[in-house]
Amino acid sequence: MTTVRGHRQRPISRAEEYLALRNAERSLAAGTRQHEEEVARGTILVRPGTGRVVRLALRNRSGQRVVAGYASGMDGNLTLARALAAALHQAPKGLTWDAPAFGPEGVGHVMQMRRNQRCPQPRADGSIRLGVPGGAAVVDRHSITATTDTGVRVRFALEGLWTTFGVARVADAMLRDLAPEAHHLTYTTEPRGWHLNGTFVSKRGGGRYDGASTAYCSCGWFCMEGDRASARWSAAWHRENPSAYRPA
Repeated sequence: MTTVRGHRQRPISRAEEYLALRNAERSLAAGTRQHEEEVARGTILVRPGTGRVVRLALRNRSGQRVVAGYASGMDGNLTLARALAAALHQAPKGLTWDAPAFGPEGVGHVMQMRRNQRCPQPRADGSIRLGVPGGAAVVDRHSITATTDTGVRVRFALEGLWTTFGVARVADAMLRDLAPEAHHLTYTTEPRGWHLNGTFVSKRGGGRYDGASTAYCSCGWFCMEGDRASARWSAAWHRENPSAYRPA
């Protein structure tokens, strides 16, 4: 019997988006000025830009554009299936002309692709930057920009009424596409310690001790344990067995 530990949501299918990008690569290499392909979640449009830039756009099932962006430095190898699938899955479904309603700091708090449980403070322009081994993502009030240490840059300008959760899942997917070495960054939460009715107290304050800790991974996996040592052990086990988990 296979041992499993912890939970993780099943990843959304990206097979159609992967095939659409491969078809787009062949079309652009053959000199086509724009490749448009419909998938179950919407429509993907790809056209060449200047230099090493490829222009991208996504429309939802209602025909409204929800993402306009570009990828540079990928040299014709558009490894963005996760990002496109996540964007079409999380995008506004109907016709709406409202501006995105999310705050970058809130996005940082619910992103999974991170080194630890701390969220970076907003910068002077209100944006946040989350760095992982091999890359980084910058989220502002209207877009997500992901970069790699090798010079690849991908930007998604978001259109329509996007949610904080949806933007976080797209930013996660962009980093997973561009920085595969950061797929399994784990950390554990600090136990609550001695507390009484939600308030921290001393050991002699008549409270109860809560040593529980949860192990988290940048892939979305998590495992709750009774103490931090066990959580750290589970995190190390997950890094060695990343596919052994229960569906959340």
